[in-house]
Amino acid sequence: AGQLKHRVSYEAQGAMVDQMIAAGLKTGFGDDWIRLGATAEHTADGSFSERTMALSTPYAGRTPPYYGNITEPQDVLDAWVEKVVRAGIQPNIHANGDVTIGMALTAFERALARVPVKDLRPKITHCTLINESLLKRIAAIGAVPAPFTSYAYYNSDKFGFYGADRMANAMAFRSFLDHGIKVCAGSDFFPGPFAPLMGIQGMVTRTGWNGETWGANQRVSVLEAIRINTLNGAWAAKEEAIKGSLTAGKLADYVVLADDPETVKPGALKDIKVIETVVDGRSQYRARLKQPWPTCTSALPWPAKYRCSKRSSRRRHAPSARGITRQPRQRPPSAMYSVWTANWSPMAPIWWWRTAPAICSVAAAGAGAPRCLAGTSLPAGPQACSIRRTMPPRSARFS
Repeated sequence: AGQLKHRVSYEAQGAMVDQMIAAGLKTGFGDDWIRLGATAEHTADGSFSERTMALSTPYAGRTPPYYGNITEPQDVLDAWVEKVVRAGIQPNIHANGDVTIGMALTAFERALARVPVKDLRPKITHCTLINESLLKRIAAIGAVPAPFTSYAYYNSDKFGFYGADRMANAMAFRSFLDHGIKVCAGSDFFPGPFAPLMGIQGMVTRTGWNGETWGANQRVSVLEAIRINTLNGAWAAKEEAIKGSLTAGKLADYVVLADDPETVKPGALKDIKVIETVVDGRSQYRARLKQPWPTCTSALPWPAKYRCSKRSSRRRHAPSARGITRQPRQRPPSAMYSVWTANWSPMAPIWWWRTAPAICSVAAAGAGAPRCLAGTSLPAGPQACSIRRTMPPRSARFS
């Protein structure tokens, strides 16, 4: 007890699913640290990167025509889905190709017709190649697709085998959002890298390591990509009440990034450094920084919602309690402030630094509100300000 450093939504498979059913265990059993989630991906077809996913049209350049692999017929898939739905377990099917995505949706639709379950949120892991008909069916039953994220950067050398037309409908984050579907993110680790920031870069740019861009019509904004990786991820795990955003009452899990993903160049998102990872209000990782704070490059105004009470001070505080050294006296005040958002569910949430004419810090753990030192360019000169709700609390939940 107390040894886990991260939270787990455990996805059972095979014989373990049968053991869950026999024991009467359902999705959601457990606590804030480890609980039973959906099933592991029940494989219904082949691979996207290996070019074995089941397609409605044949792969190019194959004689005789090759349409990919289906691992089990519709009736077997139907029976498996109905079995887990009746047991109160969230089903999750591995389906890459349009043919198999259709099969998964048919199995979900038939199970829901026989076992009317409110808010089932059936998952489709990968859900790679879609079309308009599939999008409408996914939205109608509230299914949750989990397409590849880091593939767009890491596996771009394989996309030429599919061609521009197919890639315009592959890993279709833009289409999912436009149809009101709560799509979440999937790395497919270890075939694809786990790195969430690489995944976000791929979602935003659709440009790979080799400079090739595929499916640019499926790009999403940085904030949309973050939401897909965070709040939508919590939704997929049925944990949005405790994860997914930095909100009062939710778990105090977050990361601190060295740069603001909205202001760095899109092609550099994967290179943003993680300064700290906090789980349950406790630091689990701290980077060793060569300088006290990330370099400021520009200035933005303070948000109106922040209220500062001015008082004279020439001390330049740096958050020594957070493992970052005190700022040298000879340095001019940095221009940084904190903006945080959402949760990498079921991983940590994220929180980043943005530029502004002040520096915010925490003097000591549990020391209350952070402090900011305004830039000397302000008319009143250096001032220390107390800012409310700009730094996460040192507790297990946000208050």
